[in-house]
Amino acid sequence: MSFGQNFKDFKRFEQIVRVFLKNGFGVYLSKFGLIKKLPLARKISPIKTNEPVKLRKCFEQLGGTFVKLGQLLSLRPDLIPKEYADELAKLQDKVAPFDVKLVKKIISQECGKSLSEVFSRFDEKPLAAASIAQVHRARLKTGEEVVLKVRRPNVEELFETDIDILEKVAKYLTKKYHPELIDPQEIIEEFKGYTLKELDFEHEAQNIEEFSKNFKGDATTKIPQVFRDYTSKKVLCMQYIEGVKVSNKRELIKKHYNPKKIVSNITYSIFKQIFVHGVFHADPHPGNILVIKNNRVVFLDFGIVGRLTGSVRAKTTNLFTALITRDKELIGDAMLDLGLLEEGFNREDFNDDLSDTLSKYYDVEIQNIIISELFYDLLNFAGRNSIQLPANFVLLGKTLSTVEGFGSKLDPHFNLIKTCKPFAMRLIRQRKNLKTLLHDSRLAAHRTKRFLSSFPDSASEFLRRVKSADDDLREMHQDLKIVNYNMETSSNRLTLAMLITAFLVSSSVLLSYEKILAYIGFSFAGLLFLLFLYSYTHKKDNFR
Repeated sequence: MSFGQNFKDFKRFEQIVRVFLKNGFGVYLSKFGLIKKLPLARKISPIKTNEPVKLRKCFEQLGGTFVKLGQLLSLRPDLIPKEYADELAKLQDKVAPFDVKLVKKIISQECGKSLSEVFSRFDEKPLAAASIAQVHRARLKTGEEVVLKVRRPNVEELFETDIDILEKVAKYLTKKYHPELIDPQEIIEEFKGYTLKELDFEHEAQNIEEFSKNFKGDATTKIPQVFRDYTSKKVLCMQYIEGVKVSNKRELIKKHYNPKKIVSNITYSIFKQIFVHGVFHADPHPGNILVIKNNRVVFLDFGIVGRLTGSVRAKTTNLFTALITRDKELIGDAMLDLGLLEEGFNREDFNDDLSDTLSKYYDVEIQNIIISELFYDLLNFAGRNSIQLPANFVLLGKTLSTVEGFGSKLDPHFNLIKTCKPFAMRLIRQRKNLKTLLHDSRLAAHRTKRFLSSFPDSASEFLRRVKSADDDLREMHQDLKIVNYNMETSSNRLTLAMLITAFLVSSSVLLSYEKILAYIGFSFAGLLFLLFLYSYTHKKDNFR
């Protein structure tokens, strides 16, 4: 197959195709022209049931890149149907550990020292093993308990091969089918960006340090410390924290932790990340959160974080407070501020659709609203109205939905909106307090100052352009006058030439019969010829 032969690793492409064939996706592969000439013996049979489940199994069997792709897609319900996003969220990135001798070799190379020089203890049995890295516990010579996240050998090359395949497939599908709802190339490009960051542990270390700074001294949230001396692109060394996974409710109760307080702390932490710091954990599933003394929560795995710029955070805050207060007009304005609208936007149709979308929430008590349902309704609404929401806003919505999901399992009475309402009210008050108003006033004054300082130059440039345009118009007008004059002159000269010719011809004919009339005719022709010569010697050159 010529399509497949373009890949760096045809065997990997063939393996991918075989896995999808095995799970019943052959009809789609054939339809898209991906297996037309590929020498595969397996008979193509269509999927009969559970397509989302079988897609998850394909990703699990292919491992590595595809597990990460599936996990990312599970965070983007704006790109794929909800049932697929929910199913892909179940993907487990667990693989067999690689040889501990290689682990030690990589750590030693990255640290520039032998393990015995750095660690007083190193546990050879890994705490976890995933497609990108595996984790080992150790103790530094200085006494700190740490965990070492070590990147797998050759994992970067494998990811590059898989991404190369995915990019070519996405380009092929885009070129051949011109999909309107989603852009395959854009999805793969976004995935590539996240993956490259995840492969670079120095980038994750920066994220951890940023979160640690944001939550310094916070009573609800703890972030592990990074040990920079032993951290590189391939090794991440951070503080080991003994805790209970938030998913282990039985152990939490056994240790006398308070599930209600835990969920409240997680919710507070997430909302603080989003609306105060503007940087948030984009995948806070139960496996990434521990609980320690005093129901304090610990976030782990900072490979993927969402970021909201100042303007997007302000617009997101507007939408959030509008949803809490259920102000339909403010919700509409906030969504318009957040999204990119296509041409032909109709505000009246937009308002009607928004009213229909939110109608089922009007008579519902605030504590009974399920944020995940509201979020998916807003995503569908945005899609219908061609509003392209920022990717990080969608990650934010998925983050809140994830918290709501495991929060209700920990505390059956948990309601995300009810829990976060005090936080929302505090946000509203903060936006109205004197300090915030002064801050906004300073920003406005700074912008005004910049505008006023640049106004003379801008005005001067504007006037120069107006003058230039005026001069151009005058020149154009003058040129038109000249053209008009030349046309009139040429027309007059042509008329004179025709009259001279007529008098000469007629006078020549009359010369044999009526000499007097002939001489009169010649006289008129002579006068007209003198007039013709006069028009050449006295033409106008200045029209101004």
